[in-house]
Amino acid sequence: FVLDVSGSMKGDRLSDLKQAMFNLAGADKSITGRFARFRAREQVVIQPFSGQPFPPETFVIQSGAGSDPELKKLRNKIESLIANGGTAIYSSLAQAYQIAVKAKQEDPDRFYSIVLMSDGANTSGMDLQRFEQIYRANHDEFASIPTFPVIFGKAETKEMHHVAELTGGRAFDSRKHSLSVVFKKIRGYQ
Repeated sequence: FVLDVSGSMKGDRLSDLKQAMFNLAGADKSITGRFARFRAREQVVIQPFSGQPFPPETFVIQSGAGSDPELKKLRNKIESLIANGGTAIYSSLAQAYQIAVKAKQEDPDRFYSIVLMSDGANTSGMDLQRFEQIYRANHDEFASIPTFPVIFGKAETKEMHHVAELTGGRAFDSRKHSLSVVFKKIRGYQ
């Protein structure tokens, strides 16, 4: 999960993002919420970003139950997110691909995907054109790892759809559906 915590995320946007992540970590007790939540043996990597990508943190879900210590650590990480700074979408996405490729080399039997959440335009780091060059240069390694951009706020809709098409993923517009609904839809692809 590549999560935008730039300054434009302050307030309701960050609160909504946190609640959607909490729901995936077991807070949503509905039938669809139980389907969408993180499951035992699943590896979840959280990579927040603002003007640059922050160091990622990996959580290996043990049981998927509410008392799972990894879920508790994940919820604590999500709760600690603070919005500030610029928006380095494509530098963060490129870093996420490097992390996913390395993990896939170590354990090729898992399914890997990237969820990119941003509410704004890229203002820092590499641009979309440079990301696309990197993606195409590493196509054989990257091709089996789709990106699912989640559009909200004033995100560049055309660019997010382009990223989804380039990577074999699908873009979701949370301005039309709640983030919780969007995440449930994404989980159907994972």
